[in-house]
Amino acid sequence: MVSSFKFRLRNLFSLFILLSISIQVSVVNCKCGRTCDLAFASFTVWRGSDLTLISDFFDTTFADLRRFNPEIPDQNTVLAGSIINIPFTCDCIRDEFLGHIFNYTVRSGDTYGGVALKYSNLTTAAALQTNNSYPATNIPNTGFLNVTVNCFCGDTAINKEYGLFITYPIKAGDTLRSVASAYNLTTDVISSYNPTANFSAGNGLLFIPGRGNFWKFIYLLELFIDPQIGLTNSLIQRNQCIQFAIVLHSSECV
Repeated sequence: MVSSFKFRLRNLFSLFILLSISIQVSVVNCKCGRTCDLAFASFTVWRGSDLTLISDFFDTTFADLRRFNPEIPDQNTVLAGSIINIPFTCDCIRDEFLGHIFNYTVRSGDTYGGVALKYSNLTTAAALQTNNSYPATNIPNTGFLNVTVNCFCGDTAINKEYGLFITYPIKAGDTLRSVASAYNLTTDVISSYNPTANFSAGNGLLFIPGRGNFWKFIYLLELFIDPQIGLTNSLIQRNQCIQFAIVLHSSECV
């Protein structure tokens, strides 16, 4: 019994050493800062789009969209102008910056500017041309485009409370005050993470912070715990609503 315990303890110690080395290597090799397994993109639904199309754009599923957007009643109902939070991983792109590359299936007549609009201006025509080999005037009628969306995973030097971020495309008419109010944040918090934001231009991206550590814990809990073992479906549905409320600093479900 004692030898078995020592064996397990020795294995745990070895695993700890390997993990420590792995963490050190990843920090040294990545110039982006820390990556994160969960970030969001704020997508405004445009007329003519549906959840199937949106899922295809962002390489996700309706189930994931529904998990993070509990206000969506069903797969066939989404209102133009409504805002959906798209979950994705925030990766280190080419060891240069934080982002995620989505694969867009080219349609006949597509332009880089048109594709940027389809992605709710989470990218730009210039970024699309930079990250794809096709000339702007010669995009084929078939194939794929790399659509890169920037993201952010926090900075403890600014604030240790926030660990989950939404990439938000600035819209015409947005102001620092209106965005802060929409997300129940102060203007100082928004500014601290977006010091170069230019609202007068009516475009560009903001990184909207949320208190994400508990939120991510609940998310991972749902992935690994079978509802039949300890969590009922109704409890999981409520957790999803609470998760959404925590991200947007809402008290609707809490």
